[in-house]
Amino acid sequence: MESLLQDLGHSIRALRKAPAFTASAVVTLALGLGVNIAVFSLMHAALLERLPVRHGDRLVQIYQTTSAGSEHFEFSYPLYVDFRDSTTSLDGLVAHMSLSVGVNSDDASERVVAEFVTANYFSVLGVGLSAGPGLAGRDELRGASPTAVVSTRLWNALYAGQSSIVGATLHVNGKPFSIVGVAPTPFDGIVRGQVADVWIPVSQFAAVRNRPDAIMTTRESSWLSLFGRLASGATAEQAGDEITRIGRGLNVINAGPDFTARARSAARGDVGNVEGLARPLRLLMLVVALILVVAVANVANLMLTRTHARQAEIAMRQALGAGRGRIVRHLLTEAAVVTFAGGALGLLLASWIIELFEIRTATGGLLTLRVEPDITVVALAIALSVLAALGSGLIPALSSARPDLLAVIKGSGDGTGDRHARRRIRSGLVVVQVALSLLLVVGGGLFLRSLARLQSIDPTLSTNRVIAANLNLNLRGYDAVRGGQFYADVLERVSALSGVQAASLAYVLPVTAGGARMDVRGSSVRPAVEGMVSIELISISPGFFRTVGVPLVSGRDFGAADSPAASKVVVINETMRQKFWPSSSAIGQSFAIGGNTYEVIGVARDTKYRSLREAPRMVMYLPYAQDYQSTANLLVRTSMPVEPTVADLRAVLREIDPGMPLFNVRTLAEHVNRSLYADRLRAELIGWLAALALVLAAVGIYGIVSFSVAERTREVGIRLALGADPRLVLRMVLGGSLRLATVGLGAGLLLTAWLTRRIASDLYGVGALDPATIVGSCAVLLAVVMAATLIPARRATRIDPVVALRTE
Repeated sequence: MESLLQDLGHSIRALRKAPAFTASAVVTLALGLGVNIAVFSLMHAALLERLPVRHGDRLVQIYQTTSAGSEHFEFSYPLYVDFRDSTTSLDGLVAHMSLSVGVNSDDASERVVAEFVTANYFSVLGVGLSAGPGLAGRDELRGASPTAVVSTRLWNALYAGQSSIVGATLHVNGKPFSIVGVAPTPFDGIVRGQVADVWIPVSQFAAVRNRPDAIMTTRESSWLSLFGRLASGATAEQAGDEITRIGRGLNVINAGPDFTARARSAARGDVGNVEGLARPLRLLMLVVALILVVAVANVANLMLTRTHARQAEIAMRQALGAGRGRIVRHLLTEAAVVTFAGGALGLLLASWIIELFEIRTATGGLLTLRVEPDITVVALAIALSVLAALGSGLIPALSSARPDLLAVIKGSGDGTGDRHARRRIRSGLVVVQVALSLLLVVGGGLFLRSLARLQSIDPTLSTNRVIAANLNLNLRGYDAVRGGQFYADVLERVSALSGVQAASLAYVLPVTAGGARMDVRGSSVRPAVEGMVSIELISISPGFFRTVGVPLVSGRDFGAADSPAASKVVVINETMRQKFWPSSSAIGQSFAIGGNTYEVIGVARDTKYRSLREAPRMVMYLPYAQDYQSTANLLVRTSMPVEPTVADLRAVLREIDPGMPLFNVRTLAEHVNRSLYADRLRAELIGWLAALALVLAAVGIYGIVSFSVAERTREVGIRLALGADPRLVLRMVLGGSLRLATVGLGAGLLLTAWLTRRIASDLYGVGALDPATIVGSCAVLLAVVMAATLIPARRATRIDPVVALRTE
């Protein structure tokens, strides 16, 4: 232990005497370790962190699979009751769904996420409340008094943590609820990436939304997610099989003989919001691991150069009796000091990098994740630092720990024995850097080209002239009559604003993952078609097509005549027209589905509805007047700048209803870009990381060429003394780097051909072995290598032969 402390003290003193080397090595490792820690922290918060509940490993989520292989995670309340009352493989089964609501006490108000839950929610999850008795079984019954459990955060925000909160009144969407409990910190609900602040019995869902409460008794309405706790000795497979048997024995519309259920681990909660991030984040983990390898190879080369310059010191230690093991340990201790300093700086850098992220779902929804350095993240930082210390220090230590004492004492050599072997080590490290850099540059180029192709699919949608903002009339307790009048007032006043060219409402915007869809058998619609029919349903107001820029191919738009009392009308898209009326006009035709009959009054051009990558979908546009929705996207096409227009919109809302919030304000281009979050995450981050790899490779190549020139000073001096043209010396140095780069590019191309095939499914409109991307990446890397070589190469041509011949 004493000798180890001596090595540590000596290493610190030695590193202080070489500030340039220490700073470059620490910063290089900090960059490599920092990006690894940052990406792992994101991955841990999004995909790995477990719910803060009792025995979370026993929780499972129930879902249904269809014969086509799709998965459905929502069930009706009656079906939940059937499962809850009949299962024996589960100690308890809970149901929940989430919704944004407005809450207020006497003095403050907020917009928060509410979870509508069954009364056994907290007991089955294993969450003890901080205060109050919590929800009781009677709270789940229709007609029960409204009760709610609030989070500790909301308790402090609205009630300043007062102890008398139990029994206090909380208004949710304008309706009074009695508070019966406070959930503990850090529990914030069961949905990963979402922070819930209120838990309300499912029986109050319809009341909060100002809708009839038939949803509690309708088997066809699937809206609840199911979670259960496995009984002692039971497995997830057994639970899924038992739920399947129960469902098949019910013979109801949403179960029956074809019903198949599965159960999967829910230790991390409901991960539906973050599942789409799993593949991009795993890919990023691979990329940053490669960055760390490049950084370690760079520092290893620096260490080789430093130990070569210290051969006299190492030889003296050996002459005084230090064994090879002691010398290796000393050199490794020095590498460990550098690496752990880089790891500490990397932790600070990671916290800064994380703050730059806006974490969203793969489809653009904003996520709320607690990305904080915990014991797992710190443990990873330590583990990576240990590996980096071994990787950067072991090879230099072993190759330099047994110098030739006689050569060092005579000053006739560097004392390390085989100079060519040492050169091969350094050259090999450079080849690794070049190969991995090429792989990263090609990957970044492929994802950037793929992103550009996606963004160019429908230029109409990528406009900053259309502003979208959300309205939620539930937050103010509007019913259908008041809500319809509110919408009419808003559109009238907004349309009159300066610079506004068009204004409308839409339940969902183009390129939105959510929305309403009807899946029915083709034989059940009129006109009938073969197979299953899947139709997107979008409620809009008149002027939508003009506002968004999606033209009508034929027919007319909705108008004032399409009132609630008038015959039901619909506008369809081209794909739907081709499906039902392939050889005739659809205008004026009748279309029957789900018990309703509509007259087709218009056909709109196809656009993208749920994803830019999707195949053409069938879409029905319904007028808001005949299909009222309590939430809407207010759309405004303007010729004015965005900021003053948004200010005018807020002023209009204040005039109509001072308490109505306007939130999630963005342009249509920003909305589409959010839908490409996963693609942008890959393209932009891998692009930046590829640039970082190029910088590290350039620094490494510069270092090895500079050292090689210094090592060959005598040789170059003799060549120049014998009359060699300086240009030949320049070509000699550049040629050496070019040979290394060529070997590295060859190895990198092999790696690229192997690994890029695994990302082919993530690309759009570009192949995994796209020739233009590969050729361009090779050219960029060669340019970086030549630029890094040029400065030391030009320095070699200026060597004074007289000075060079005196160096040894």
